[in-house]
Amino acid sequence: MTPDPTHIPIEIVRVGRYGSRETMRYLMTKARLMRYSSEAGQLARRGLNVRPLLIVEGNLAGPDHDPYRYVRSLISVGWELMSADGVKEIQRVLRDAYI
Repeated sequence: MTPDPTHIPIEIVRVGRYGSRETMRYLMTKARLMRYSSEAGQLARRGLNVRPLLIVEGNLAGPDHDPYRYVRSLISVGWELMSADGVKEIQRVLRDAYI
């Protein structure tokens, strides 16, 4: 164990090529709420020991003109993405973490 353990909240989603806009909004908001807090009326970063993991089953493609938009958006707010097909890699990701 490390002196400052990394907490890895896990979210598992099943998405399709179309109709995933509401799921994306939920995930973006959830990642922001996990990483930031309000202190004295100002937005402050909580800490670096939270690393949310998103396990995706299905197709997370964005709109036709930018198919990687949703992936880039989720990574930009802090999600670490993993395909449900790669479940063997979960042990590597979760090593030394509190869930």
